[in-house]
Amino acid sequence: VWPINIVGFVYSIMSKNSLEQGNLDGAVRLGRVAKMLAMVSLVGGTVIIIACIVNLASECPKSDL
Repeated sequence: VWPINIVGFVYSIMSKNSLEQGNLDGAVRLGRVAKMLAMVSLVGGTVIIIACIVNLASECPKSDL
């Protein structure tokens, strides 16, 4: 799910910048948000792919073998 993934990528960059500036607490907080968004994106993408496969499989004609 690319919109969520892009937001997670932005948060990861913000986390890296916070760490480079010495703000460890902010980096950890932003890193957790980035990780959560990456997980949501991964799960959402997997659900969409499975739903598409199920939808396409239900529309295929059954062969009489």
